[in-house]
Amino acid sequence: MSSKADKARLGKGAKEIEKAKKQAEQVKAATVGPLAIPKCPRPIQEILRDRVKVFDGHIGLKIADDTTIEESLVILDWATGMSNHVGFMIGDVINFGRSKWGEKYNQALNQTGRAYSTLAHYASVAARITPDKRHGALSFDHHRTILTLGDAAKIATVLKEVGEQAEKGHAPTTKELRIKVQQLTPRKVKKLKTVTSGKGKRKAKPEPPPYEPDAAEQSKLDFVENTAKELAQAIKDGEVFKIGGKLDNTEKRRWLNFLQPVVDFYKALERVTGY
Repeated sequence: MSSKADKARLGKGAKEIEKAKKQAEQVKAATVGPLAIPKCPRPIQEILRDRVKVFDGHIGLKIADDTTIEESLVILDWATGMSNHVGFMIGDVINFGRSKWGEKYNQALNQTGRAYSTLAHYASVAARITPDKRHGALSFDHHRTILTLGDAAKIATVLKEVGEQAEKGHAPTTKELRIKVQQLTPRKVKKLKTVTSGKGKRKAKPEPPPYEPDAAEQSKLDFVENTAKELAQAIKDGEVFKIGGKLDNTEKRRWLNFLQPVVDFYKALERVTGY
């Protein structure tokens, strides 16, 4: 009997010890806060110079072995910012070159092998939203989406509003922002016209009411319209008409194929309207 009693006491003691260990672990987990890394005192320029090497072709980074954890977090923040704002960086470089060398620089861009229309678009956005008006918490795509508002006052208001939201950690997606911009862009409502047959004094026949697209259709129309405006502005800013005439036939054909859907759309509307 005594042996059974001893075993029972030992078993109970073991359970109590296990319970105490679990309680201790829970207390420890509750009292230990998140890992706090002190802020790095070195400027990003020094860290990049001493710790970072860019691989050929810009396919990645080689980080020095003696990089501290504080420095690695600064490098991570820098790399993330690069991906969000590289469009502005490209545009600023192009605008600098144009202001200093003019047409000579535009011709020199051909040596980069980059699509000129894309570079011109970056330059246009960077010129229209100067550095003092840009928000670090918003991406380049956010900024150029807001530009489609067209009105300078609206652009400034939405940039400020959305920028403040982003700084609080509530940045909208590009799609959400596009919807907001569409809602703020007034659509022109055409007045009903009356037509006559041209024979005698017959009464004018009212035109049927205009077709009203549903929400999904209107969203598609608004998206294409805003994108087309950006394309038209990029063509105008980059004087692409002049450049296109100088291209060889192969490159001209590539551009014609690229723009063919726009031409087809125009012809389809022309047939329907009879203009």
